[in-house]
Amino acid sequence: MSGGLRRELLEVLGACLIAALIGVSLYFDVRVAFDIRLGEAVALCLQAFLVHDLAHKLSARGLASRGHFRLSPVGAFFSLFIAGISNVISLAFITIKKALGLSLVGAWRLAPYRMITPGSVVVPGRRRRVELGKVAATGPIASVSLSWALLASACLLEASRLKDILLLASALNAYTALSNLLPLAFCDGLAIYWWSREVWLILLANTIVLMAIANLALFLGLL
Repeated sequence: MSGGLRRELLEVLGACLIAALIGVSLYFDVRVAFDIRLGEAVALCLQAFLVHDLAHKLSARGLASRGHFRLSPVGAFFSLFIAGISNVISLAFITIKKALGLSLVGAWRLAPYRMITPGSVVVPGRRRRVELGKVAATGPIASVSLSWALLASACLLEASRLKDILLLASALNAYTALSNLLPLAFCDGLAIYWWSREVWLILLANTIVLMAIANLALFLGLL
């Protein structure tokens, strides 16, 4: 195994660890409202990360220098920071309800937001805007496509534990697409926007619709 491949593998494993920690954080936020296990919450976050960045990796293979996954300290920090803030809010909500003697059964049945951006696929060398834009767009496209597929699968089921998990997974993939569409240095948004504003807007609109439908279905049981 070459040094470059070894480094990439180690950085992917590091990013997977961060995604798993975000999964643990997710579990503590949703365990009251949903019948979900710790391993399932971790798996939901891992699949959202892996599907997104594997799409980037595969799209970059067509370029001469290809692309290499790199851990992003800034992206990892914000991912863990937002997860931690969400946990603090959730803990405060539960504590207040307990102090007031209120039941926890009616806890919010919503998918808490998670930013899962521990790293990205970097394409070395000088590249045309269209090349970088297309590679950047494949991640959000994969996340949005999987989110729609999970949402459609949930529609076929009656109210059940599996349906809730599919809806949570759909929301998480939509959140992953949204996070990466942000115009930040460690996200895909800037490269996509510089390449095609139309593609950026279409992807953004899809994520908003998906987040709304998945959360309404969880909260109100509309599907």
